[in-house]
Parts: sequence; structure tokens; C-alpha cells
Amino acid sequence: MRNSFKTLLVATLLTAGACGGSDGKDLAAFVGVWTPTSGNIVYACAGQSITAASTAMTWAVGTSSDLIQTAPGTSCVMHADISANTATETGTQTCVVPTTSDYGDSITESFSYTAYTFVLGADGKTATENFSGTLFETDDTVGTSTTCTMSETGASYQKQ
Repeated sequence: MRNSFKTLLVATLLTAGACGGSDGKDLAAFVGVWTPTSGNIVYACAGQSITAASTAMTWAVGTSSDLIQTAPGTSCVMHADISANTATETGTQTCVVPTTSDYGDSITESFSYTAYTFVLGADGKTATENFSGTLFETDDTVGTSTTCTMSETGASYQKQ
């Protein structure tokens, strides 16, 4: 299961994109690489609580939403729209990521963000991220499944 948490963290990393804007929104304020200065992601699975450090991310301009985050090596994309200084996920999004456990088992992770915000600080160079959701992990080799909750509250980021 530890390897699957690493995969989920990788899935929250993002690819770079172009700057731009539409409808008078300042998309350029969000676009770019953001590095965590503090914060943790907490996973609660089968009576266990596992904490992992928040990870760097990149926002890019979207086509069907204001912004996107794309997990490297996957087809997982989180869409977000902005209002003033806040990017909010557009609806509940689910992503499926295949991986391999530390023991060589084939694992499928399906994670859903049920709430997500990324709020720019007044200086435009800092931000705070909050999210909650569910991770459903299936060990395809042995046929077992685990459901976890995941959350991050008040993680701080610095724009690079």
C-alpha cells in the first residue's frame, strides 16, 4: 500500500502550461510551478493513518476549464475554474492509476477529489491548498480492495 501512496502523490504533480486568460480572469496569476513550503496529505485506510508531505504542482491554462493539473505519466487531469483569487475543482473528478506494489502485485488506484480549493495569497506568490476525497485501491493480483479517505488542509505553496 505504501507504493500506492507514492503513486497518488505523483499523480498530484502537474505538467507545465501556457499563460493566458479569458473572460477577464487572471489565469496567469495561477499558471506555473508551485512548491510546498508546509503541509501534509493524510490518508486514513483500514484503521491506519498515513501522512505524506505535500508535493509540488503546476497549473496550466485549460480548454474546457480555466485551469488544469495533469499527473505526469497518466491521463489524469484535474479541471478547475477560478473566481477572484480561488481555483475550485469543477465537479467531482475521478482518476484511475495502474501501479505495482512493493511486492510486485498489480494495483489499480481510483481516486476522487470531492472538494478542492487553491487560494492565492494577497502577494500573488503564495497560496493555500485544501482538498478531500477518496482513494479506492484494488490489488488485482490477489483480489483485495481498500477504501481510504484523503485530505490536505492548509498546505502552503510558493510560486517559482
